[in-house]
Amino acid sequence: MSWEAPRERAGEVELYLERDDAFAPDDHTARAHTLRDGTARFEDLAPGKWRVSAAVGRARRFEVRAGETAAGELLLPRGRATTVRVTDALGLPAAGARVEASWRGRDDVWRALGAT
Repeated sequence: MSWEAPRERAGEVELYLERDDAFAPDDHTARAHTLRDGTARFEDLAPGKWRVSAAVGRARRFEVRAGETAAGELLLPRGRATTVRVTDALGLPAAGARVEASWRGRDDVWRALGAT
């Protein structure tokens, strides 16, 4: 897994795996995090169509055939840097506030960035 530009390996990214066959039972999903080198591995997958997606909004479909290994690359959009100032209701700096970022429209995808 790599960031789109520059093409650096994307480590510690959460991945979701699920069946993508129209008639397959919806009984197999998995989660994993990429290693520092951007790789992740899902083992013992049944033959059929699968979809792997990243918590940052990209997905790739692939097919597993009996006795074969499937491999592919998923390019992720580069994140953006931002500066955050946390204040209380009076506009004063807020001590001990937790700072989180989330994907727009996805309350279930977020990352703690730190605390004040």
